[in-house]
This record gives sequence, structure tokens and C-alpha cells, in this order.
Amino acid sequence: MKNRLMLNPGIRIFLFIALSIIVRNTLADETRPCQKTLIPVISLDIELLGDTTVESMKKQDEFLLNKYSTELRLRLTEKRVFTIIDDKESLTVINKAAENQFLHRCNGCELSLAKQLGAKQVVVPWVFRMSKLVQTMFVELRDVETGVLLMRQSLDFRGNTEDGWDHVTNRMVEEIKSYVSKCH
Repeated sequence: MKNRLMLNPGIRIFLFIALSIIVRNTLADETRPCQKTLIPVISLDIELLGDTTVESMKKQDEFLLNKYSTELRLRLTEKRVFTIIDDKESLTVINKAAENQFLHRCNGCELSLAKQLGAKQVVVPWVFRMSKLVQTMFVELRDVETGVLLMRQSLDFRGNTEDGWDHVTNRMVEEIKSYVSKCH
């Protein structure tokens, strides 16, 4: 005689239905796309720290910082990661705030600035240059209402060229998109 668990047919049907519902709901949770609306965000200009004393690099640095600050905003918009607040007036406010201080380490002024501009989150990017060849791009994403750090990412890149900056900007956008696309 085989040793089987003998259950009354009604209990077996009940267990089968309950198990089916659990499996269906579990699979649905894993395959359901996030139903999020794009939230309004400001993305500050990229700031440069570290080895910035080489006079012959200053024009190139200014060009790269301006170009890739704009590119970061554009690529986050194109990838539908956020609704970027980047109208002329908002960018003027951001630039004015950055005239006398680094916004990535201003003890919360970036949150006040974002709130003033109607953003729910703020993207805070900066590059630390170890040398002309070795640099790291950092990005933080902060919740404006609570000040909570939602994401921090750093990516190393080589060379102070448009190719290097373009590559690291693309990679950073993908990292941000990956974080944002996860359902919380």
C-alpha cells in the first residue's frame, strides 16, 4: 500500500484554488510594469572638483560641463525617466544659485532650490578629477520633501574628451533609469 496523504476532495479543490491564486499573484507582481507617472525633477549642472588648476584645460572644462549638463537633462527626458524642469527661468535660478557655491555640497540648498522650482526630486551630479586621465562622475537623487537620499551612483571614466564624457553620461542615465524603473 502506497503512503499517500488522503484528503477529502473538497479540501483538495480548496488547496488547488488557493495555490493557483498565490502563484498567479506572485507571477503578476513580477511581470506587471510599473504604473508610474513621470515626476517633476530638476537636474543641477555638473560641477567639477579635484584637479582643476591646469589653466590650459579651463576652456575645455567649461565646454564639457555645459554640454554634458544639458545632455544629462536631455537624455533623462528622452529616456522618459523624469519630467525635467529645464525652462529658461528655472535654469537661470539654478545658475544664479551656483555662482558662489557648489550645489552638490551646500547643506540642503539644492532641496530648497528644487522645492522653489516645483520639483519632487533633484538630480545632483558632479565630477571629481584625479588627473587629466582619471575622473569619476557622481550622481545623487534626493527626495525634495524629506531630503532622503534615494540613489547614489559613481562611475569612473578615462580621458577629458567628449567621447569619455559622452560614454559616462550615457551610462549614468542608464543607471538612473534602472533605479527609477524599479517598483518600490
